[in-house]
Amino acid sequence: MEITLNQAITAHQEGRLAEAESLYRSILEKQPTNLDVNNNLGVLLRNLGRLDEAEASYRKAIELKPDYAEIHYNLGSVLKDLNKLDEAEASYRKAIELKPDYAEIHYNLGGVLKDLNKRDEAEASYRKAIELKPDYVDAHYNLGNILKSQNKLDKTEASYKKALSLVANDNSRKKIIASYGDLLLILNKHNSGLKFIAEAQGVIVFTQKKFEVI
Repeated sequence: MEITLNQAITAHQEGRLAEAESLYRSILEKQPTNLDVNNNLGVLLRNLGRLDEAEASYRKAIELKPDYAEIHYNLGSVLKDLNKLDEAEASYRKAIELKPDYAEIHYNLGGVLKDLNKRDEAEASYRKAIELKPDYVDAHYNLGNILKSQNKLDKTEASYKKALSLVANDNSRKKIIASYGDLLLILNKHNSGLKFIAEAQGVIVFTQKKFEVI
């Protein structure tokens, strides 16, 4: 049985997903209460876009081990994919209850809260993620976005600047630069804003109210 599980994990890691799924299901036929296989199958099914099946696998894993923070986190992510936002929030909060120092959970909870229009709570979640992981580029950037949606523009600028000071990935950098450029145009810092947008290779759309980047 151990060899079969190792084979399934290897197939999964190497991207042979159909084979991995078959092996995981073969194990579950004999060991339906195998926690790791139920969780790994959920990960695989989510990668394949079979979200309802992934949800069922994660729920089975939680049934087997209710205090496993990572599986509550995985369930929250697939519930978010399914647009079951209230349930996703509950799953992320359960994961945080079990593992409060997990920055990624706070970050993803922030995204769900933003989608639920709970902006103050989203801000708090992003700030907690940053407290736990100060170099968390996406958390600084999305904190900036939520602050911008609350019209806290000076704080938005500080968050974007911090994200830019940390980012290494070129694509992420362009996204942040474009957002920062848009913010500077809103702040009537047109020359600086246009410079950043040109660097990001954005397209400027002029409206009567403000400049926007698409």
